[in-house]
Amino acid sequence: MNQTYQTTFIANTGTWDSVGGGYYHTLAIDSTGKLYGAGVNDIVPLVSDLLLEPDPGHPVPSNKFTGCLLGLDNNVTNTHTFIVSSFCLIPEVSSTMFDGPGTVRVPTPTNFTKVAASIVHSAAIAGNTLYVTGYNEHGQLGLGVSVLSCALFTPIDGSFKDVACGLLHTCALSSDGVALTTGLNIDAQCGFNQFAFSNFYSFTPITPARVRLAGNVTPVEQPRFDKVFCGNNFTILLSSVGGGNYNMFTAGTNLSGAIGLGTSTLTEYFVQNTSNIVWRDVACKTTFTIAIDKDGKIYSTGFNNAGQLGNNSQAMSLSFIDISNIGPWAGLPIKSIAAGYEHTVVVDSENHAYSVGRNEEGQLGAGDGLAFTGQYITQWQVLSGSFKEAYAGAFTSFLIYGPYIGTIR
Repeated sequence: MNQTYQTTFIANTGTWDSVGGGYYHTLAIDSTGKLYGAGVNDIVPLVSDLLLEPDPGHPVPSNKFTGCLLGLDNNVTNTHTFIVSSFCLIPEVSSTMFDGPGTVRVPTPTNFTKVAASIVHSAAIAGNTLYVTGYNEHGQLGLGVSVLSCALFTPIDGSFKDVACGLLHTCALSSDGVALTTGLNIDAQCGFNQFAFSNFYSFTPITPARVRLAGNVTPVEQPRFDKVFCGNNFTILLSSVGGGNYNMFTAGTNLSGAIGLGTSTLTEYFVQNTSNIVWRDVACKTTFTIAIDKDGKIYSTGFNNAGQLGNNSQAMSLSFIDISNIGPWAGLPIKSIAAGYEHTVVVDSENHAYSVGRNEEGQLGAGDGLAFTGQYITQWQVLSGSFKEAYAGAFTSFLIYGPYIGTIR
């Protein structure tokens, strides 16, 4: 792919609400609830370039599949190519859980509240309807074994309030807080035995039997969750304890300490974090996790080859470590966090922003003073401006300031 790198934040004019950054594409919601997309749309050459391994238990149809990360169907419009170079309003979605020649197209809703993006699939919530699009080889769209891909955002039956996309899996929360997972499960990232259930092709609820409370206790009642986050091969759920504070539950790979359990052993249950920390927010995308506690202190765990944990080193951590006194925010609480492939962006309570980690694509946004090639920055960089929220794609950073998104891509 042809690409240019930007080393400082530039404004995407408009009034924006939130962003979902993938590896090669971005979804954004404006203040009126409209859905926009930019970056890679056509997954056919992308899947080929990435050499994604087929699922041996999933027969691939002999006919050529199509799939669009942005939900812009190339076969119909003939106006959207492999790459969409600027934010484009998504005009149509499918009306049912079927995406094919007989699909009924309807105008895209204007009440989106959440977007999520990964390497070859996307998800979004409008009202209480969950929409998915892209590649479904391992069932990450939850549309069944016979659907290889989608070219339009396609609705999932049910009522939903949150969604997150892992590398090749998805976790969504129903409106009443039940967690449902689908897709690749080889590291138990869907919360089930990875040997018995290597893939799921529809959203499967997490029952009490798949959850472990503190003390390895199985809950009696159906667990209810309020927020969901996904790394490459792990899933994090937050359950409210009141006042905007949460307990943390994790499942999946803990390689390099990605979910902060103190070991590198995966867990095939959603296990409650027993660090006695009450959490407020989480950010993860690949093999590390950033989190904020109820007091605005920031913690990090996992892989740290580029300094993305923000602990002034490249040493990984198997458990959450408090880095609240390491950064240049001078003890101020952190209010917003974002994690990319190997970089981290945060905003403190007085709207200052900071970045650390990989900068090979300019994603730290600290200007031309930082070199590109092979450049890992283990010291927090101070970003000029006043900001509200931080978001990140794999190799991109986004800061919402005033009505605009500033981007590095």
